[in-house]
Amino acid sequence: MQGKIAVVLAGSPTRLPATARAHYSRQKTAELVRRGAIGIISVNTPVEEKRTPWAVAANRARFPSMRLVEPDGTLFEAFPQIRAAASVSRSAASALFKHGPTPIDAVFAASERGDPQAFELGVEVLMAGQAAVTDATSANVLAWLPGSDPAMAREPLVITSHLDHLGIGQPVDGDAIYNGALDNALGTAVMLAVAEELAAGPRLRRPVLFAALTAEEKGLLGAYHLARHRPERVQRFAANLNLDMPVILGPTRDVIGIGAEHSTLGALLELAAARVGFTVSADAQPEEVVFVRSDQYPFVREGVPALFLKSGQRSLDPSIDLAAREANFRRMHYHKPSDDLSQPIHWNSAAGFVEIAVELTRTIADDAVAPGWLPGDFFGTRFGSEARK
Repeated sequence: MQGKIAVVLAGSPTRLPATARAHYSRQKTAELVRRGAIGIISVNTPVEEKRTPWAVAANRARFPSMRLVEPDGTLFEAFPQIRAAASVSRSAASALFKHGPTPIDAVFAASERGDPQAFELGVEVLMAGQAAVTDATSANVLAWLPGSDPAMAREPLVITSHLDHLGIGQPVDGDAIYNGALDNALGTAVMLAVAEELAAGPRLRRPVLFAALTAEEKGLLGAYHLARHRPERVQRFAANLNLDMPVILGPTRDVIGIGAEHSTLGALLELAAARVGFTVSADAQPEEVVFVRSDQYPFVREGVPALFLKSGQRSLDPSIDLAAREANFRRMHYHKPSDDLSQPIHWNSAAGFVEIAVELTRTIADDAVAPGWLPGDFFGTRFGSEARK
């Protein structure tokens, strides 16, 4: 790829296991840079456009992007070797494949089968753009709950929830304020309630660091900063419990542990749920692999076992389909101004979600053994303590 522009398909091959697909799909730019590419054009496939319509993706692109400035002044994973990057809709992509050996429809069909593809397109592309570059400062907000065991004093459980949303953007039905009531004001409120409950109760053996993280919507930037630059009092993070966008739109005492299959945190969640009368459900959409798409992922990359705690979809009212309500929220309100307090948040169930989060925190923090990756786990073998030796 030396000196060339790479045209890549959005998403990842279906023949890979979901976890590997999600992880490696986030490594595309780094791999292309390693092979010498100087530009990237990402093409939406029909599958990806069904998941995220082009109009929605184009609207998101109107928000400014951000990069994390490291203490030495360099940019974290900015890849300056890539001189230009662009995304195109699948309908516009046909021009790129016009002179290539394979028509665009055949390329999409091979993609859906998971077949590998690599060929010259026989075209030259001129890419140009303008950008206004400014500095911005936004803080993570941290709170420390001391533990009672001196042996664990520098190895806290870190509970995270992102405090940012999208801000002011393209108006939708005349409203330009992207509120983020569920994404993620509700998650942050849950974290604060957990902190209040634990601070008022018996001391835990292990300390807990509560972290309201900034710039999750800009690439998990606040989480990357905290995971890679620990506070001075922290030798290592024992585990991460992340609270992001609990979609609680009806009565439930059900919970999902995204990433539970990767570490001993899954068994601890089962134990905590049984104590407070919660059921634990499997991830209803494992193909989305949310485990690499929220603030727990930077901690995972630093070898920290993590769990993304999500409200479940088993309704206590047979007349309410919680899965359908969540699907409607994601289709009609996710990352739109209408994610506001007009949404039918079920506050009693939100209080129950706090209850299970509190019990899970106690279970993790009072365990004499820190959580660990399961033997042979995909993430544990790549990022865990053995991988770092």
